[in-house]
Amino acid sequence: SYHTTAPFTFLDENDKKQRVTKNGYVILNFFLNIGTYTFEIFKNATLYTSSELVATATASYSKKVSFENYNQGDVIDFVIKNQNANEIDFSISKEFVLIPESRISYQIHWQNEFKLESAMEFTGSYKLPNDYENITQTLYRDLVEVLQNDLSKKITKFTINTGWILKSDHETIDSILRSKKCWLKLGNEFISLTPISKSLAAIDNERFLNSFDCEFQINRSYDEKNYTF
Repeated sequence: SYHTTAPFTFLDENDKKQRVTKNGYVILNFFLNIGTYTFEIFKNATLYTSSELVATATASYSKKVSFENYNQGDVIDFVIKNQNANEIDFSISKEFVLIPESRISYQIHWQNEFKLESAMEFTGSYKLPNDYENITQTLYRDLVEVLQNDLSKKITKFTINTGWILKSDHETIDSILRSKKCWLKLGNEFISLTPISKSLAAIDNERFLNSFDCEFQINRSYDEKNYTF
């Protein structure tokens, strides 16, 4: 959530509940003034852990958080509170709910609207088709028209299903598909992606969970590069 009048805030266009699984992680981005803060994690409305955050500059900060220690159905709240004596009591929170994990788990990273790195776990099936773009020219040999290929360019597309997500996660998917910079985390490697989905299927309001196909183009480091996941 982003509040321009707040003394500190999360830098995320989606301020609604978001889904996660035990296998995934997210990156919390927040803006803090100089000062000391309390970072609290609530599990099902009960305080789970508490730690101190010290902001040495008025700036944006990031914190990677994973969910392997939680279980299906848990509701996790990350809360930041100020400890500064000269400020009124104020807190911000981000809420996540754990759904069943999948045998498929890929993390998509992207540059969000605040030019900060975010991450979301995709748990659906994927496809890796190769398209070939031929650049041709027309020649005449012995007065016969001949079409000649001068260059063949391979375009690798990566289509992945989000897996089951909440209706409120739709805003996050929109953020990914609008981003100019995306990456697929594969082991220790980050593969550069460009979103090319032109639209998403409509949300089915009769269902608690939805899923969507998202299409990307892989920006290969060299033309002969092949990918197998």
